[in-house]
Amino acid sequence: SMADYPVYSADPTQLKELVRGAISLVWLRDGVIQWKRTAASIDADYVEASAADDAVLDSLALEGAARLWQITLVVLAVLAVLFMLDRSGRLLKWRRQLRRQA
Repeated sequence: SMADYPVYSADPTQLKELVRGAISLVWLRDGVIQWKRTAASIDADYVEASAADDAVLDSLALEGAARLWQITLVVLAVLAVLFMLDRSGRLLKWRRQLRRQA
């Protein structure tokens, strides 16, 4: 069909470092990687529409920083509760020793 688009070549090892997965997409803007995704994580309708509009590609960018902070705070809260429960037995033992000494 004589399509006109740039073709890049790279060492297979570099490609494996760049993307993980059998079929992956990497979006570059001015030579800078904007995002990397596996094809299985993207709806086919987005891929078809992306040829005409960069806004569609921008919508596929992962906005994970805020979500990761929320997950981190939840995990830290659970760990704090588990730590307190773990130490509660030692606290009770220490408290009994103080009562016996008094």
